[in-house]
Amino acid sequence: MNHIFPLPTGDIFSNRMVWFEDDQISAELVQMRLLAPEQWGMPLPLTQSSKPVINAEYDGRHWRRIPETNATVR
Repeated sequence: MNHIFPLPTGDIFSNRMVWFEDDQISAELVQMRLLAPEQWGMPLPLTQSSKPVINAEYDGRHWRRIPETNATVR
């Protein structure tokens, strides 16, 4: 296998721990599909009322950045 992989073979297969959650993720997706949207969990209150931080405006065709003044720079 050393002629196939550019890395040492031991390094390639020593990182298998990343892949062990594939079955758990697939099972969670199946459970999510079975739930009706009314049964989905609500987001935390903090995330519902937060506004996205964006210093840009959209004029209908293009996004334009709005420069922010920095009080510490003179």
